[in-house]
Amino acid sequence: MAKFIEHLKKATAGALRFCASMLVEERTHGLTGELILKAYEGGKLVREYRQKNIIVNIASVLVARLLKDSGEPAGGITYLATGSGNESWDPFDPPAPTTSQILLENEFYRKQIDMSTFVHPETGEPTTTKTNIVDYVVTFVEAEAVSPII
Repeated sequence: MAKFIEHLKKATAGALRFCASMLVEERTHGLTGELILKAYEGGKLVREYRQKNIIVNIASVLVARLLKDSGEPAGGITYLATGSGNESWDPFDPPAPTTSQILLENEFYRKQIDMSTFVHPETGEPTTTKTNIVDYVVTFVEAEAVSPII
């Protein structure tokens, strides 16, 4: 992750297109996923980072609301928030995430998702078929979401 962040810091040309895909896998102890971050400069992929993650318990409330045929809520995930951990944490050994968490420890920027699309699980390409992989696109300009990473 550090090399990914350093590369982003060095980016100077215009806006970066930031993509985050989420692959959800069912497990007996909750849902897990994979966060895939991609940074683009001038339409060219310059860095990719992959990290396993957990899906927090409150996500099941969103799923239940989407499954209920009341039409509420109108949509699913609509924002991407960036942030850092608690300054008192050891940066090389932070506490493990838990499924009961619902907020970032230290949120410093929130931006609306530009676009989202389903991704084919075998080809990795966008698809109109509903799958368990969603690609969210958020575009940050140079001065947005700038903060030290802890």
